[in-house]
Amino acid sequence: MTLLRNLVLNAAADTGGNGIRIWSQGDRRKIHIEVTDCGSGISEEKVEKIKEPFYRIDKSRSREAGGSGLGLTTCEQIIIRICR
Repeated sequence: MTLLRNLVLNAAADTGGNGIRIWSQGDRRKIHIEVTDCGSGISEEKVEKIKEPFYRIDKSRSREAGGSGLGLTTCEQIIIRICR
């Protein structure tokens, strides 16, 4: 639940008011969940960096956006542990 919560909150924070989409598909052995925001997007050069602890794309929004900067890092670690 922490994983889905972090993904949804992260996506919702960056939509610019345009909303998010949550899609899922699964069977008895696996589930695929996709959380997509309808914001302006992330440049290719920053995609890998967003998983680094405390990294923020727009540093000027750090205080207003709230959060610790660990949401996506936490998500990645949860996924790595689940998939072992």
